[in-house]
Amino acid sequence: MDAEGKRRLAEKVVDLTVMNRAKTFASDSNGPNAALTEKLSLRMREEQTVLYIKHYETEQLNALLDFYNTEIGKSILASQERLSAEMASGVRLVREDSPDKPFFSRQSPPE
Repeated sequence: MDAEGKRRLAEKVVDLTVMNRAKTFASDSNGPNAALTEKLSLRMREEQTVLYIKHYETEQLNALLDFYNTEIGKSILASQERLSAEMASGVRLVREDSPDKPFFSRQSPPE
């Protein structure tokens, strides 16, 4: 398989495993931030795709796609989405217009 084909495979895996959760972390104090979600999504997708290309062989990417299309694979993806949402409830992504604040700030856990 050529480099472009491997890239397409990596993008499919990233879309399944990472991108469906990007909006969870792209929030400000008012909740989900559409502009931040779009910007973060584009950046995350590209960075994750490059890493998947670097660290996985074509056969591994195919195997991941095959797995995530099984019932257990789909249930794991759903669990990962719930896990990400729960993690994000305690972490807030600080907007770019606040360079003096830390990138992530810890919020009080729910009681």
